[in-house]
Amino acid sequence: MSEALNAGQPGGQENPSADIQKSGNGQCGCSSPAPPPVTDSNPAHNAPNSTNHQTKYSLEWWKTILEIVFFLLAVPVAIFAGCQWSDTHRQLGVMQDQLDEMKSDSTLDERAWVVPFEMTAEKSTTYTNGFYFKLMFKNTGKTPALNVSESHNFAVGISGVLTNDPPIQTNSMLLAPDGISFIKSGVIDAGTIEVIRDGDLPEFIYGKIVYDDIFGKHHWTQFCWSIEDGLNFRPAPVHNSTDDAQQSK
Repeated sequence: MSEALNAGQPGGQENPSADIQKSGNGQCGCSSPAPPPVTDSNPAHNAPNSTNHQTKYSLEWWKTILEIVFFLLAVPVAIFAGCQWSDTHRQLGVMQDQLDEMKSDSTLDERAWVVPFEMTAEKSTTYTNGFYFKLMFKNTGKTPALNVSESHNFAVGISGVLTNDPPIQTNSMLLAPDGISFIKSGVIDAGTIEVIRDGDLPEFIYGKIVYDDIFGKHHWTQFCWSIEDGLNFRPAPVHNSTDDAQQSK
């Protein structure tokens, strides 16, 4: 029967519906094969990106080289800079010392210097045969001496010259450059004067002159004169100093 049916198809072709089998539920039971996996036929797309890897390696290599070169250059530069700084610091210190010395020399040259320079004995106009002593002092500096004051006393024998100066006795005054002033003692009676003249009683007049300079520094000058026979005077070997001499020791 099937052959007759097939023979009845035009052109001798088989009936395609004859090959179709239906399942029990009426659905087609045929299945089509799964498609093959898609692969990239270009091998260059599946290979590692060698160009990017080489570029990254090259950059890291150059970075390392530059760091080494920078370190090698930085070390001598740092050493040179340290030496330069040390030399500059030393030169600045020397310059500062020179400026301080120049300033000190200028101050010493310009400041007031008050010194005693002459001692005399003069007759008293009040007491018969009495004398008083007058000590002259002068500002030998180039600027005025301010607040000039003095103190003085007498001593019998060099051991009587006290270590501590007597209290200041005169009011402060201004003494101009090359200005002269004096210290006037109390009246010495005629009997004491005779003993001093005979050389039997070594007498000393001593004290201190205090003053300020225009640079704000305080100064003092000690003095001590011996009164010898015949009422002659000469500086004593003790109690003759200045604040500058004491500071330089």
